[in-house]
Amino acid sequence: MKAVAVNDFFDSKLGKPVSENSVHGKFINLCFGGYSEAFDKQVKANLKDVAPIEVVEREEGKSHRYPIGSTAFLTADAGNYIAVALTETDVASSKVSADVTMMWIALHSLWQRARVECGGAPLNVPLIGSGLSGLGLPTRDLLNLIILYAITETKEKAITNTIRIVLARDRYDEVDLRDVKRHWES
Repeated sequence: MKAVAVNDFFDSKLGKPVSENSVHGKFINLCFGGYSEAFDKQVKANLKDVAPIEVVEREEGKSHRYPIGSTAFLTADAGNYIAVALTETDVASSKVSADVTMMWIALHSLWQRARVECGGAPLNVPLIGSGLSGLGLPTRDLLNLIILYAITETKEKAITNTIRIVLARDRYDEVDLRDVKRHWES
């Protein structure tokens, strides 16, 4: 099971509004071959009980905005994914942004959905908030926030047997994982 942070419209059009350089864009490209139809169909089915806000003045992308933390369970390329709305989209520019509160809400929803969908299978979570979301926190702080919240939620009720936080190679120089491990072991 893999988690993917998406914008509040669950957009699927690559370029503008979904950057091909984002995890969201790479997910659509690699798992759906860059075609949005299968992604859109699964998202629509998953969010049928979530009341969106209609945004008519939006020129690019979808017109239904979902609450931060909305989740959709998706299957593609024989893999299972949980897409979670993390970022708010500016309707004029399609620029996305998030803050720590939004990240906390998104992670809470992700953990809840993972409890239902993982069935004990490992959950792979990217370093949510590190890319185009505009959170602006250093890698170590983001990593510690995700770990802290996973531990907090697990103490309340188990999420799954294994949660892996996946770092892109370009983040390796920004954080010493031995320090992070020592911090959480103490």
